[in-house]
Formats: sequence, structure tokens, C-alpha cells
Amino acid sequence: MKPILCLLGMIALSLGISGGQKSADAGVYVAGSISSPNVAVSLSYFHDELAPYGRWVDVEPYGSCWSPYDVSSDWRPYYDGNWAYTDYGWTWVSNEPYGWATYHYGRWVFDDYYGWIWLPDTAWGPAWVSWQYGNDWCGWSAMPPTSGWAVSIGFSWSNYSYRAPYQSWCFVPRQHFCDTNVRYACAPVYRNAALCNETRSISNWGKHDGRPVNRAFKVSDVERWTGRRIERQNIADLRPSRNEGRDFAQDGRGNQRFDSSDRFNGNRRFNSDQRFNQNERQSQARGRQYQAQRDQERQLQSRQRDTQNQRFSTQRRNEEQQFQGRGRQYQAQRDQERQLQSRQRDTQNQRFSTQRRNQEQQFQGRGRQYQDQRNQERQLQSRQRDTQNQRFSTQRRNQEQQLQGRGRQYQDQRQPQFQGRGRQYQDQRNQERQYQGRQRDAQSRGSTVVNNDRSNRGNQSSEETASAQKENGNGHGRGRGH
Repeated sequence: MKPILCLLGMIALSLGISGGQKSADAGVYVAGSISSPNVAVSLSYFHDELAPYGRWVDVEPYGSCWSPYDVSSDWRPYYDGNWAYTDYGWTWVSNEPYGWATYHYGRWVFDDYYGWIWLPDTAWGPAWVSWQYGNDWCGWSAMPPTSGWAVSIGFSWSNYSYRAPYQSWCFVPRQHFCDTNVRYACAPVYRNAALCNETRSISNWGKHDGRPVNRAFKVSDVERWTGRRIERQNIADLRPSRNEGRDFAQDGRGNQRFDSSDRFNGNRRFNSDQRFNQNERQSQARGRQYQAQRDQERQLQSRQRDTQNQRFSTQRRNEEQQFQGRGRQYQAQRDQERQLQSRQRDTQNQRFSTQRRNQEQQFQGRGRQYQDQRNQERQLQSRQRDTQNQRFSTQRRNQEQQLQGRGRQYQDQRQPQFQGRGRQYQDQRNQERQYQGRQRDAQSRGSTVVNNDRSNRGNQSSEETASAQKENGNGHGRGRGH
């Protein structure tokens, strides 16, 4: 029975190879990890070739998308494979049977219901990823559907504020960037947020033969990181690190041309079924192997966590005991310090009380002494004021007596003059009264008597004036004679 099964398997494998060569006429490799950049593809071809490895679903607003089977919870695009440097820059070489399409055409996006889904597109690229790097780490993330490529303008973005989710990043230490499979060097997903903050974005895209060129990192820098020489490889010569897919056909230059109707014959369908069953078994085997590895890793991580927890618990217990011992020692020291400070305060209070009492006594003695001095000063000032008052009273009395004596003397000197002038003034007044009386008499006797009286009075006035002038002249003469 077994020889028959082996014979059937060899026949199916040979038919699969021939069917794969026919499929190369469609423009891509049938089930390899790298597709040719020099041929065209159609969206219907993706539907046929990717159906064995995942399911096609309609997701708004993207339309028909593909979701892979049998992926782990920490899986993300560009996770299982390695990087190679080609004419198109850093090119992704996938270990997954569907990597020839999903990592060189289309875009990836994470959906809350389906998980990671792939949006098909016909533009080829070495790897549709964004890059970040830092002092110790470098990482990449699948580009979103909002990024597009055109030969005439290059890259274009419909949402410049887009930020790749943390679960999409693959971060590896820089020295492991060119490992055979970077999956085993990738940091866990929970570290991506911190690594995104520790690294910075880098972008260096170019064109070659109308195709995008991914030159994020310089070859010299990668050689310095990894410590080995990086050779430039040909796209057609690239193979995955472990052959998990169907064999590759040659690129468009060496493909044999077949009639397109041969793709739909019964042999093609038979070969497709055989390939589907074979790939399904291989996928299941890889899934079981991966699950076993994951279980071993989880057990190892669990044991490591238990060991770390025990060490941490023991260390924490020792630290707590040390802390408690130090706390008691510190408390005893604090109690001693408080007692010493209390005794010092008591001593200082006693010294202060004694000093304050002495100062009060001294102050009281000085106060009494000062009061006595003030009383003596007040008595002395009182006696001085009394003496000054006596002197001032005596002086004032003498001045008043002198002033009164001078006043009487002056009065005696001025009185004769005043008396002479008074008599003269009285005589003049008497004469005026007599004249007025005569006027009144003349008015009563008539104008004749008045005229005569005027004449007489004029004469008399002239005589009186002459007599007065004479007297005055004599008086001045005497004065001049003296």
C-alpha cells in the first residue's frame, strides 16, 4: 500500500510542477516567497492562488480582502522571513507560502473583527513597509491602504496623520537585522509602544526600472551593525530560508509559453487539488509544529516568570526584613535623638530662666538707679528754673523802673512845648469865635457895617499876622543866637 501511495505522490508532484510552469504565464510565481517585478498580475489570479491559505471576506470600506489561516495571536505582516539586499533595495523574503503575493503587492490593515487582512493591488514592490531605527533597535511596519504608488509621482498619501498601530511593528536588535529568520529576534508586541518612542522614523525610497526601491538603511551601516558583508542578490535567485512552498518557476525571460486554454483542463484542476491538499497538510503540520514551539516557549516563559517571581519574592522579603530592621534601628536612633533634644531643651530653658531672672534683677536695679538720677535731674532743673525766674523778675522790674523814669523825664521835657502850643491854638480859636460873632453881628446890622467890620478885621488880622511873624522871627533868631 505504501509504495502505491509514494508512486501516486511522485506523479502528483510532477504534475504540480508542470501546472506551476503553466501558471507562470499569468505573470507571477505560483507559490514562492518572491514574485517577479517585470510581469503583470490580475486580481482574479490572487483569488485563485490565495484561497488555500486564507479566506476572502468583504470588509467596509475596502471591499474584498484576504485573511490568512493558522496565524498566532502575536503574528503580524513581515514577521516570518528575512531581509535581502537587491537591485530594488531591501527586499522581504517570506517563509510563508502566500508571501510572494501579500508582501510584494497590496497593503495590510488590522480589523477589529477579522484581525489582519490584506487588500490586493497590482503594483509590485520589494516590501511595502515603513521604517524606524534607534541606537539599539530597528523596526518595520506594513504600510496602510492610504499609501499609493505611481511611476510618475512615486508615493502618495491620502492621510498624512496616519500612525501605524503598535501591534503592526516588528522590532529586532540591529545586529539581528539580517538573520535567517527575524521572527526569533523580534521583540514581543507589548514592547512595541516603548520602542516606537525610543526610535525615529526614516524613509529613503527611490525608483529603478519604474519600480520602487527601498533603501531605508545604508548597506555600510547594516554591515557595521551585523559584523558581516552584505552581498547584493538577484530577485530571481532569492529563496526562503526553508522551502515551505511549491517550487519557483523562472522569471519572464525563461518562461515557456503555453496556450491559455491549457490552464482550464482537467489536469490543471487535478494538479490544483493535489497542490491544495499537499499545501493544506504542510500548513497543518507547520501549524502543529509552531503550536508546539509556542507551547514550549510559553512553558519556558512561565517557568522563567515563576523563577523570577520566587527570586523577586525572596528579594522582596529580604528587603522588607532589612527595611524593618533598619526601621527599628532608625526608630531607636530617633528616640535617643528626641531624648537628647528634650534634655538639651530643658537645660536651655533652665539657663534661659536664670539668665532672664538675672537680667530682670539688673534691669530693676538699673531702673531704680535711673529713677533716682531722673529725680535729681528734675530737682536741679526746678532749682535752675526758679533761679532763672528770679533773675528774670528782677531784671524785668529794673527795666520797667528805668522805662518809667525815662517816660517821666520825656513827659517833663515835652509838657512845656505842648502847653505853649495849646495856648496859641486856644487864642486862635478864640479869635475865630470872635470873628464869627462879629460876622453874625455885621450881618444883622447890614452890609455897611459888614464892610467896615471887614476892613477893621482885615487890618486887625494883618496886625496879628505881623505880630505873629515878628514873634516867630524873634524866636528863630534866638535859636540861631544860641
